[in-house]
Formats: sequence, C-alpha cells, structure tokens
Amino acid sequence: MKVTAWVVCAALGSGCLITPVIPIGGGKSSKQVQREGIDKQVPAQLVALRKQPGAVRTAKIRVWADDEYRAQNVRWQHGFDEQLDYANQVLIPMLGVKVEPDYRDWDHHAPGSALDEQLATLVAEDPGDDVVWVLGLTSALSLVSGSFDQLGVANLGARHMIVRGHADLEERKAFERAFPDVRSADRAQVLDARRRHKITAVLLHEMAHSLGALHETEDDWLMNPTYSHRAAAISDRNRELMLIVLDDRLKAAGERDARTTARRLLAALDPEWGGWVSGDRQALVAMLQGQVGTETSASVTGEIPAPIAEAYRRAEQLLASADHVSAHATLEPLLAAYPAQAQLRMLACRIELARGGAKDVRAVATCERAAALSTDVEPAISVAAARLEAGDPAGARSTLAAAEDRTAKLDPVAAARAWRSLAVTYQQMGALTWAELAIAKAGAKPGADNGITAWATQTRVRYGVPRDGARYKLSSDDDAAAVEAVRGAVALVNASKFAAAAKAIGVAERRWPGLPGLLAARCDLELRRGAPAAARQLCARASAHGASSWALYLAGILELQGGGTAVGVQRLREAIDLDPQLAQAWRALAKALDRAHDTAKLDQLRRDYQTRFGKPLS
Repeated sequence: MKVTAWVVCAALGSGCLITPVIPIGGGKSSKQVQREGIDKQVPAQLVALRKQPGAVRTAKIRVWADDEYRAQNVRWQHGFDEQLDYANQVLIPMLGVKVEPDYRDWDHHAPGSALDEQLATLVAEDPGDDVVWVLGLTSALSLVSGSFDQLGVANLGARHMIVRGHADLEERKAFERAFPDVRSADRAQVLDARRRHKITAVLLHEMAHSLGALHETEDDWLMNPTYSHRAAAISDRNRELMLIVLDDRLKAAGERDARTTARRLLAALDPEWGGWVSGDRQALVAMLQGQVGTETSASVTGEIPAPIAEAYRRAEQLLASADHVSAHATLEPLLAAYPAQAQLRMLACRIELARGGAKDVRAVATCERAAALSTDVEPAISVAAARLEAGDPAGARSTLAAAEDRTAKLDPVAAARAWRSLAVTYQQMGALTWAELAIAKAGAKPGADNGITAWATQTRVRYGVPRDGARYKLSSDDDAAAVEAVRGAVALVNASKFAAAAKAIGVAERRWPGLPGLLAARCDLELRRGAPAAARQLCARASAHGASSWALYLAGILELQGGGTAVGVQRLREAIDLDPQLAQAWRALAKALDRAHDTAKLDQLRRDYQTRFGKPLS
C-alpha cells in the first residue's frame, strides 16, 4: 500500500531549488576580488548531522531517463552513479540506508511540459510498489541558472519524483565574465564542485520530500525552498519525519500501513518547530488529520461487507486446505478495497502464520498490523491467540503488550473494559503477573474480577511460583512456563516415571534455581522413591523459600507416615488454609482425623468440604 501523497513540493513563488545570482566583491584589486570571490563560490560539503544506529539497510530507486535526458547525457547511468554515490554519503549515516539504482529507458518525449505533468505520467508508467523511490530524469533547463523554473518536484510522502538534468553553460559563461583573471583550471574545478553539489542537493531535496520532509526557513539548510551552494545538511526534525516514512516504505507492499505512518508523523509534527515553513506544516497536518480521522471503530470492527463475503469465505476455505498462495491471492484485492477491516486483516495474519510460521518476518508484521488496527483490544486478542496456536507465546505477549499501550490512552470506561478482556486473555495463557496487573488496572473489586485474583493466588501457592521471583531468576515473562514445568514434573512423578521427572526438574532448576514449586516437585519425587529424609529436607526448603501448598501437603504426609499425627494434621491444615481448593489435603486430613478418632473435627471437616466442593468427602 502506498503512502498517500500529501502536499505538492512547490517553492515560494518558484520551483524547488534555484541557483542564486553570483555576488561580486569590490574595493580591492580586480585579481584579489576575483580570487576571494571565487573562493566563496566553493560549495559546502553535504553531511549528515546525526548517525542512525544499527545495520545499514538497502533501498531501491528505479530511475527512468526520458528521451531528452538520454540525448543530453550519453553516459547517463555512469553520471547518476556518481551522483548517487555522493547522496549515499549522506543517506547511509543519516538514515541507515544505502540506495541502489535500477535503470530504465523512458519512452517519453515532452520537453516543454511542466514537471508536475511529467510526474503524473511517471506515476502511470510505474506504480513502484516494489521500490522506495521512482525517479524520472528529464531534460535540463536551457535558461540561465538563476531561473525560477523548477529543477525538481516530488509529492510529500509519495515515492515518485522528477528531476531535471544540469545545464551549466550559462553558469560557466557567468563565471568567465566574473572571474576573467582566475585560471581556467581553477574556475573549472569550482564549477565542477558546484555542479556535483547542486545535482546531489536537488536529488536529496526531492528524496527527502518523498519521505515526508518539509521546507525549512533557514537559508543554508538543504530543505530551504531556494537552492544554496552553502547548504550542507537536513535538520534533525526533518530526519525524524523521513525515518518514519522510510520504515514503512521498506516493508513489503502488503505490510505497509499508511494510517499508522500518518499517526506517527502527526506525533512527530507536534509540537510545532519554528524551522519549518509554517504553511507547509499546516497543510501536512490537516491532510494527516483527515487521513487518520477516516479510521472509525465501525470500519475496523464491523462484519465482512456483503459484496466480498463470498470471496472472504473462499479465502478461508483455501487456507483450510493449506493452499496458502491462493488464499493470499484471493484475500489481497479484498484488503485493497477494505484496508481497515479487522476480520480481513485477521485472516491475513492466519494465512501468513500458516505459510511462514510464527517467527516469519512477514507473518509477524502482518499480525502486528492486524492487532494495531483499532484501539479496541479484541483484534489484538485474536492475533495473540493465533500466534499462541502457532507456537509463539513471546509473539503473543508482544501483541498484547502493544495493545496495553493503546488501552492506557482510552477513556476510563473503555479502558476498564479493555483491561478486563486483557486480564481474561492472560489468565487463559497462564500468565499470572500480567493477569494480576491487568485486572488491577481495570479497577475490578474482588468478586467482580471474573475470579482472576483468586485464580492467580491459588495457582501461585499450588505450584510454588512467587510474585517476587527475582531471587529465582523468574521474570513475569516466565510465569506460565514455570507453572507448566512444575505441573509437568509432578505428573511424571505421579506416573512413576522417576527418571524422566528427575531430568525435567533438573532442566527447570537450571533456569529457575531454588524455585519453591520445583523444590516441592523434587520432594514429591524423593517421597515416591522411598527417601523420606531427603523429601523432608526438600519440602522444608520449599516452605522456607515461599508459599507452596503442595510442599505443605507433602510435609503433612511425611509426618503422618513417620508417626507425627499432630504435626501432620497441622501441616495439612496449613495447606488447606493456603490453598482451599487442594482436595488431596482435605482427604488426607480426613484420614488422619479418622485414625485419631477425632469425630467432632472430622464431622466439621466433612461439612466444610460439602460446602466448598458441593459433594460429600469420601
């Protein structure tokens, strides 16, 4: 998807980039004046003010040379290579991107037409969705270099540009008249430097407009509406705009997101900066606000529009049959017609996950776009579910974390509803900390929190996964994995697969050393292996490190087996108080009270059990 063309690049009363009249000094000998004067005509070195960190990316520019340009520049490809080499000396450090050309002959003959007309012709010739820029080279001006005619044109945020060739005949004549006593070789050297600076400055100026950069007010900035041989750089504020558009432009065509880019640009344009030409900024802001404003909740959450319902079902059927290529081809025109329809974006996510897998770059980008389509968290939850199903829990968390950022900006009522939905999703993922934090942000009171707080508390004490797990190298990202590791180890112990259980516990302990749940699982293992002393030590360590109802339950069993009925009963009651849903502890306590002939306490225990579990204690 192409970023919308926002504002036509037009200089104030002229075109973009013109050459000023050459000033001539006075009051000294003619030769001195000429020498000092020509020294002032040496152009500035084009530079990047700031270096972009990270690896250098590659950006393609397709260059179309029309009939007149090729006639005027016989070795035009070689000449443009040199021009682009100089431009890359700025673009590589400034944007972290190296531009590589793809040359084409343009069967186009319109020497007298305006540049904006030629730009429209170029757009029709080459949509350019597979490159970052499409550049048309056309004939040079035959007028003097101080003419106000345009030397280049580009639409802000759009990939197409037209640039004129460089005709320096008039400038050479002006130099000969102004500096007759300066050696011709010296004049030629300065003229060559000026030519190199000017053609590269024109190219960079239009490339910058294509990436969203605005005109600047300072005379010697590269983005000033009027060319100056003293211009050396593009401001940091314009560089920020360029990076935003470039990030989107470098994505595959199906992964670009014009609306998200527009929102990012609006944020970068606020607060206003005095270095921009105010009218240009105001026009761009108005256009972007109009673009973002078209994105309504109805457009992103509504049902599949009737005209495309049959094609949508066909794409689903193709996905179900594992024909991912045909599914994508069927869906692509639907997305072009309804780019903000959430169900279409969700299907695109599912297709890419099925095609490339959970870690595929294209799949990740497609799914993230679907998730970010609306401030409503439901698309993000659907994407997270798809990524979980594809075996990517980290990706699911990334999707939901981004949804949290959007949720935090909603009005209180909408935010509370969204936080509840996120909390339920985290509960389904087994993500204890994230669920606890989300339900707390929802402002839900106990009893009105979908049982999430009670679930999290019980899960933590049952499997020995404390809230503060730093001492065990346990982060909030690990909650679900840690619970599953403890649960899996206990299941292996219960199945008498002791070697496998020992191995599983060892692997988990290397990741989370000293975790109470793992100590309790090892206590269980040693108890089943017939090593009560080792088991007691492990259960004691588990209880000392943190709350673990399973460790307390096992400690009670160990005491009862050793004849310590009173201590065993106490441990079992502690386990029940900590984890009232631990039915094993209730049953073990009932047997202990029965053997102790404590009828009153046993009867009360049975009544409490009936109340809690809704069935008799057997």
